[in-house]
Amino acid sequence: MASIEIKQRVLKNDYKVRLGGAGVAALASWLAYYKLKPMDSDIELLSGTGIFGFTPRPFDSFFASIYNIPTCKILTDTLDIYSVIIAGTNSSAVSVMGAGQIDKYGNVNSTKIAGSYITGSGGSNDAANATEVVLIAEQSQKRFVENVPYVTFSGDRVTTIISSMGIFKKNLASDEFMLTHYFPDPGLKTPDLVIKKIKNHCGWDLNVSENVSETTAPLKEELLTLRILDPKRIFIK
Repeated sequence: MASIEIKQRVLKNDYKVRLGGAGVAALASWLAYYKLKPMDSDIELLSGTGIFGFTPRPFDSFFASIYNIPTCKILTDTLDIYSVIIAGTNSSAVSVMGAGQIDKYGNVNSTKIAGSYITGSGGSNDAANATEVVLIAEQSQKRFVENVPYVTFSGDRVTTIISSMGIFKKNLASDEFMLTHYFPDPGLKTPDLVIKKIKNHCGWDLNVSENVSETTAPLKEELLTLRILDPKRIFIK
């Protein structure tokens, strides 16, 4: 579903470049790239390491894989990627990233929890200057919190959160994220039970859209592409 959401955001807003962070965020971006290919989309993939306009290669799911370098149109540096292409005056970019913790406003903490340091900002603070930011994260009460204890980057430009349980969109009236779509759960018989489980795995009092709906199941071709991109299942399970 993450790749479908990314594809829709690209088509709706006519983005020209897309940055995919590490892990599942990169895989979702790569899958969306291949879904957009038959539609003659001129979207360019890039990484904060300086690889611009590449085609994702199979068998290595690292977001800055050396196997992608021979396919890139430009090999530059982080200064050009973040300062010019992502945050430049005429930029048309969407960043897709993961997160350690997310709060109800889309603020992200990937730096420090309870006095212990985690991954740190890396390039995420710079990538968050894109026109739009989409977050992908495993959902739990420890990760979806009322307010993050440390702001690695703000949620000002975060419009969509895709968790392991559903899709969240920002309520423009309150600036809080609410549930708009939920993933099917074979162990639960009714939508109400699925939504209740999602609420129990959220650290804030989650609002649910009046038009909340179940997502469709992934296509066989989508699953096959993901498994080709990540055959060792480092990021997919």
